[in-house]
Amino acid sequence: MITGFFRRNSILLAFFGLCLLVVGLAMLELDKQYYQDRKGQLIRENVRFFLRSQVGDDAIDELERRAVDYLRASGNEERRRELEGWIDELLAREHFIYRIAIRAGEQDLELDAEPSLEPTEEVFMVDRRVDKFDDQHRFSNSLFLSDFSGMIDRPLDTRFGEDRNWRLVIHYTTPLGNPAIEELTRRYRWYALFLLALLSTLAWAAAHSLLLPLRNVLSALEESTPGHTVFIRHPGRRLESFYNRMALDAVIARLQGQLRDRIARRTELTGWEVVRLVCEAFREQADVPLVAALEMAVEGPGRLLPTGRFVSAGQAADDPGALVVRERLELALPADGRDQFVFDLTADRRTLDVHARLLVDPDRANIRYLVALGVHAGSEGWPAGTLDQILERLAALIESGLQTLGMRNRLLVQERGRANISLSRNLGHDLTNIIATSKLELLTLDRLLAGGAPPADERRRAILVESLRGLLRSVRFMQETVNLYRAYAYLQQPAMEMQDGNALVSETLELFSISISGRIQLIPQLAGDAPRCLVDPRLVKLALFNLFTNALDAIRRQPDVADGWIRIATGRGEDGGLLIMVSDSGAGILNPDGSRALPHEIEKIFELGYTNRRDESRGEGLGLNWVRTIVQDLHEGTIVAENTLEGGACFRITFPPPKPAPAEVGMR
Repeated sequence: MITGFFRRNSILLAFFGLCLLVVGLAMLELDKQYYQDRKGQLIRENVRFFLRSQVGDDAIDELERRAVDYLRASGNEERRRELEGWIDELLAREHFIYRIAIRAGEQDLELDAEPSLEPTEEVFMVDRRVDKFDDQHRFSNSLFLSDFSGMIDRPLDTRFGEDRNWRLVIHYTTPLGNPAIEELTRRYRWYALFLLALLSTLAWAAAHSLLLPLRNVLSALEESTPGHTVFIRHPGRRLESFYNRMALDAVIARLQGQLRDRIARRTELTGWEVVRLVCEAFREQADVPLVAALEMAVEGPGRLLPTGRFVSAGQAADDPGALVVRERLELALPADGRDQFVFDLTADRRTLDVHARLLVDPDRANIRYLVALGVHAGSEGWPAGTLDQILERLAALIESGLQTLGMRNRLLVQERGRANISLSRNLGHDLTNIIATSKLELLTLDRLLAGGAPPADERRRAILVESLRGLLRSVRFMQETVNLYRAYAYLQQPAMEMQDGNALVSETLELFSISISGRIQLIPQLAGDAPRCLVDPRLVKLALFNLFTNALDAIRRQPDVADGWIRIATGRGEDGGLLIMVSDSGAGILNPDGSRALPHEIEKIFELGYTNRRDESRGEGLGLNWVRTIVQDLHEGTIVAENTLEGGACFRITFPPPKPAPAEVGMR
């Protein structure tokens, strides 16, 4: 918990640490560069007065006399001890002098110069000091630091040696009890307080307007997941509001993608299911207190009646709270026919401000959808904006989904119409070939049996037997062809069976071979280790037959080319499942303008309603969208298309390996 707190607030803690450092440096700068400079100037201007009042002129004069006597005595040790004893006695008194020294020097020192605690080039004859800083620096005469010092440098009227001038150096610190210094300290303390308030205000403003929002945004991003977006509940700053708007845009975009994918994958999807899916997904991802929808039927001018379809996201249909929401929504319908209205709702001991809107189903003019959003009463709205704005976005998303669904349904009807036409054309073409072959066999039998009895010679009886076998084979092929096209009806309810992959391909090739001319070569390359797979054999044959038909059409569309080949290979995929490859010598996958499609353009051929033919009436097969539906949606496989270097196209289909039964998993 503590680690989580420091991790979430690391930016704020680092910022406040930096602010404390800046404040400390600013206080020190104010003390050293301004306060102590002003205090030093004040003390230097009055140092004679301070010496006279705190030390006394007699004591200073006695100090100078004893120093001169000592120097004139040419370094007599007894005189030195007397001088040091007098200096120690003088320093022990209560005044602001803390160091006295006798040094050799040629020039006067500045009165406010920093004293040299460790002599370097100077020669000190006597140097005595005591620590008076703590005693002399009090709250009344010091700002923050207690190291102020200055000095008095006075020449001594004597000579000691031949080349040295001796000087008396008196070091002092801040005197006590001086009204001017205390007044200066009070004034600068107010300055420090003002500077502290200014820096604190700036730090608070920076933290409040930038760092706190940044911390909240980072925390929300960290807590968000791909399926759930965390919003900042009470956005008070622009950065937080901007994040919430971006988060809402991300939720809407994610829902749009999910809705488009759901519409594209589910062929039997109604407008109500679109509304329900959006409401449930929006409630889950955005965590709005209430997202509900009610389907209504128009029973007359201004009269709407519930159809019984209702959803309250996050609640079961029979939940008491959901029943209250449903009843309140039905009662809240305005009698004046308004499409948008507001009302209060109390459920589960909470009061919600609810905004509702009526939407029209574009495909069913007599159906209305009542969509409602609710937030806790008294709150200013939802984090990403006012409830009206959010409801507008949600309604736009639902309307977009309904329009997409309607467009998909219309395309689906057109595609099914084209598929039915193609089915009829292909079925008629294939059955015509079979009937023609059967007719020839029947004519042969008629000639052989013209007399009503089987022929007597051996050669005619052999022809009779072969004709009967051909007729039976044609009837069987006719039944297989009918079964193949009947597989179209099993798209809704596939019946899975364990099948041999090579057998499926061989049977489809055998059936397809009777519908093509001898100039088109079928090249099977069936691997001996092709695995078995769990599929609906009718649908797989239908998908393969459609790929063969498309390959044949691609060969025929080449100008001045009457023959070609279609290669069908099987093998084992990377995951151990069945791999089927269908390639041809045709023109390849083309764009509508006739150019060869690039890799990123090829995926479009699997979209519903897509065609790359200028004359759509020449279309063959059920369409690659149906092939993808059979492979991916019904069998959880994959289908990939590409243009080959030889100029044709290649389709790679993989079916997953059969899942082991629960008993087998337990045995492993």
